[in-house]
Amino acid sequence: MTTLPMRDLSNLLSPRQRIVLELVSEGRSNKEIARDLGIGAETVKSHVKGIFVRLQVVRRAQAVSRAQTLGLLCMSPRLELLRPPTFLRS
Repeated sequence: MTTLPMRDLSNLLSPRQRIVLELVSEGRSNKEIARDLGIGAETVKSHVKGIFVRLQVVRRAQAVSRAQTLGLLCMSPRLELLRPPTFLRS
């Protein structure tokens, strides 16, 4: 297993990737995440793939575990502030 290089971990994932990862950690599907964020399921899939690459994992559970180990889930901004208001969601 390769290790991630030491660097500023707060910039390892984009703000949107951190939101998606937080929702993945809650057990939500790509379709559910897409609905909650008001984006397409393919966009969510793209974010998840980007998370896998940056965290050097191949499964959702591995991504969550690695993010917890690195403290990335704790650093996520409050999701309510970043999600579109309910009336804007489809």
